[in-house]
This record gives sequence, structure tokens and C-alpha cells, in this order.
Amino acid sequence: MRISWSSVPGAIYYNIYRNTDGSGPGVGDLIQSGVIGTSFTDNSAPGLYFYWVSAYDGTTESSPTAAAGNPTSINGPCVANLLNSDKDITAKNGKVLVYPGNPPIPNACSSGTDSLPNGTTFMLGDIVSFSLNICNNSNNSEDTASSIVITDTLTNMQMPAAGWDAKYNGNPITPTVSGKPSPNQTLTFTIPGSLAKNTAGVLTFNAQIAVPSGFTGSTSRYQNCFVANYDNGSGNAATPKRCTPLVPFSIGSDIPTIIEIP
Repeated sequence: MRISWSSVPGAIYYNIYRNTDGSGPGVGDLIQSGVIGTSFTDNSAPGLYFYWVSAYDGTTESSPTAAAGNPTSINGPCVANLLNSDKDITAKNGKVLVYPGNPPIPNACSSGTDSLPNGTTFMLGDIVSFSLNICNNSNNSEDTASSIVITDTLTNMQMPAAGWDAKYNGNPITPTVSGKPSPNQTLTFTIPGSLAKNTAGVLTFNAQIAVPSGFTGSTSRYQNCFVANYDNGSGNAATPKRCTPLVPFSIGSDIPTIIEIP
């Protein structure tokens, strides 16, 4: 929680007091002395707190003045939060998939993958479009996520002949490709800029359904997973691994039936 106050003429520094009952403050409520400037960030445990600020001019300390907004609730450390980021399948062979009740793009920032529209089927060679919604759900103004790196792993998917066609917020972005041989590789996207509180960025790219050389089955499944690593303002953080379902596809003329499991 960040509190701020107006400067006091002649003040050399400020002292911060805090308690939980609103009485006082007393000597035992002093939590920080010698604050230079007119703001202070309290990273205490979640709770409801009252704050006071006093000024010191080198000789005398003024009477503590209650901070605006008392009492103030701390909901947790002041850090960015990308935990609701999610990934969805948005198109097949360039045709947008229409999701019932929410066409044409599925819900963003739901920390999961929306169920595919009924009747959607896939075959070897289809080009699938993905949308990765990177969402900062922090409610604190100073909680900006920066240095965001997306690590995306592909199973039975490879780069289409036309390339990944990867874009972040509509601007081209080039992934670094590593890991296993095609069609099971890892794409790493270094996201430009940062994300302020309650904002989202959208990473899109295409991948083509494929199978390893020598595979002889009539059906298989593809999947796409990602992890977002970032600086949350207090240190390095990462989202849990998020994956689309294992989606079946046909290698021959028989089209598999897709049953979405909640």
C-alpha cells in the first residue's frame, strides 16, 4: 500500500505511524522514521490499517496527522499479477471459430481455454490460430509487469509454410525456436514494453498440425502450453503452466469426434 502527503516547509524528513484500531498513535506505532520525500510504500501482511505522518525539522517533530483514506485495506504485497492469462484457439485454416454466446473471439483472461464450438474437427495439415491473452489483474497503480517472456511448447504442431505470423497487439513479433525437432518445439517470445494494472496484451500466432516422421496411426492429438515469466515489481514471478486440451485430429479420411471435457 502506498500512502502520500503534501510536503511541509522546513521538514528534513517524515515519520510514519500505523495501527489497527485507529487510536493514538503512540510511540509503539512508529513503523518507519527518516522518510525522505512525500510517499511511503507499506508491504505489510494483508489487513486493515490506520496511518499517520509527522514532520521533523531537525529540532522538533510535529504532531502526527492522519493519512487521507484511513482506514486503508492492504490486500497483499504490491506486485503485478498475470495469473489470469489464458490461451484460446481462435481459427482453423484462416476461418474464425464462432463461439456460442460470445462470437467470434472467446473469453479473455479466464486462466483457461474455452471449449471449442460444437462440431469443430481437425485434420493433419490444418493451420490453427491461437490467441494468448496476457492479463495484469493487479489493482494497485504501481503494480506494472515488465520483462515479460512467454515460453510456448507445441505438441504435434510445426511452423506453417507461411511462417508463424506471430503478432503482439497487432505488431509483428519473432519467436526464438528451440527444443525438440519439429513438430514438438518450444517458442520463446520476448514481449516488448510492460503491462500496467488492469490491462492486457494479446499474442497471436499460427501453427500447423503435424506428426513426427514415421508415425503410422490414423489419429493423434495436438496441444499448446505456455508459461509467462515476468518482473512483478518485487522480483521474478511466473504463471502456472497453462495448456489447451489435447485436441484429437485425423490423419486419414476419418474425422475424429471431439468431446469437450469441462
